[in-house]
Parts: sequence; structure tokens; C-alpha cells
Amino acid sequence: MKMNARVDTRAFVLKSIPFVAILGLLGCESRDSEKTQAEAKAPATGALRTTRDTAQAGGEVADSAALIEAQAWITDANALALLGVMNARQISAAEVELDSWHSDTVRAFAQVVAHEHAAQQRTTDSLAARLKIAPVMSALDLRIDSAFRARVDSLRALPPSSLERGFAHQQTVAEQAIADYADQLAGAVRAPEIRALTESAASAARARLTRANAFDASMMLADSLKKAAAADSAEKAAERAEARAAARAEREERAARKRRPPPA
Repeated sequence: MKMNARVDTRAFVLKSIPFVAILGLLGCESRDSEKTQAEAKAPATGALRTTRDTAQAGGEVADSAALIEAQAWITDANALALLGVMNARQISAAEVELDSWHSDTVRAFAQVVAHEHAAQQRTTDSLAARLKIAPVMSALDLRIDSAFRARVDSLRALPPSSLERGFAHQQTVAEQAIADYADQLAGAVRAPEIRALTESAASAARARLTRANAFDASMMLADSLKKAAAADSAEKAAERAEARAAARAEREERAARKRRPPPA
């Protein structure tokens, strides 16, 4: 049968989302959640606005680009393709972590990420077949795919000692982006079944985001405690060295007094 029978389009307004490559342990991107929710609920008409913000990674610029403004018309086929892109990239990110894991808790989370995105993709493929809509990549999908791919490539570049911290942070960025995009897709698609799929994807992304934020925060705390312990240890070592130097000087002074001839 003929595929892509549904070709009705709606203008799709994407909120600005930072596209950052994670090169080392970088600071978290700031996000105004109230603004996100307001824009996600806005009517799906108007111009597409996407940005790549400048991010700092270890003192270096990780990724930046000028503001891009264009008109985007999203079909149901484009929406299915975009969901597929995000699922595939998140599975790839989880596989990077699973290849070099150290912590059981982070490994278990990576397994959940891979499993849930694989299950979501099976649901997406099944729905596309039932509705007879073949996913079609749009220029917008390609830009988003590039951003997600860059984050995965950056994970691969991390040293093993930084991978789990980087993975936790990458997940906070990626799952927030998925939730935001899925919210907006829900307002752009026409088929109610695809709308329900995007709403489910947004809900699942937020659940994973909550867990990723918890991991990210716990690792930041652990890093801070390690630094504090190292600083405390260094201070105590300096105090011990100072005490030993004072004791040695006192011993040398006593020895010098013994060697002095008695007064005449």
C-alpha cells in the first residue's frame, strides 16, 4: 500500500535548546523550566528558532554557533523520524557507558536508558507500520541528529576516569532536550496516535531526567567531598611537616647548647 498517506503539515516552533559537546567535566547548562513549559504549550505556528549556545568545557569553548532562524513544517512522518533519531542516539550513549562502566549504579541506569529507548523505538516502528507512515527525515531532524551525535562522540573522547560523570551529565542534557522536543511535537502532529506517542516519550524522558539529575548531583557531591578531603589532608600534612621542623630545630638547639664550652 502507499506509504505516507498523511501529509498534512503544521508549522512547528522549536524552543531554543543548547547543543553542547561534553569534553571533560563541564558545568551544567542553565534552563528556565517555566519558560520551557510556556513555549511548549504555545500554538504550533510561526518560525522555527534553534540555537547552539556557547559552553565552557575545562576552560575551552565546547561548541557554539550563531542563531539559526527558519520556517519548519513538520509532518507526522518527520515526527516519527525525529523520535527515531533521539532513540538511536540515546542507545548509542548508553552503549558507550556500558563498554567501560565502573559503578554498578551508573551501569544499571545506562541499561535502563538503552532498554527504554529500544522499547520506545519498537513502539514507534509498530505505529508507523500500522498507520502506513514511513518516517521521513527533515532538515530539522538532521540538525537535531547532529547535536545528539556530537554529545555521544564527546562521551567517547572522555578518559575512563571521567566517563561516568560525563555520562550522567550528558543524560541530563539529552533527556531534557527529548522532553522539550516531544512536547512540541505533540502540538505539531495530526494523527492522535502519534500525538499520544510523543506525549508518552516526553513523560518517559522526564522520568529518566529525574534519575539522571540525581546521579549528576551525587557525583558532583562526591567530587566536592574528595576535593575537600584532599585539601584537608594536604593541610594536615603541612601542619605535621611544620611540627617536625620545629621539633628538629629544638633538638638542634639543645645539641648546640651542649657543645658550647662552659662560661669562664
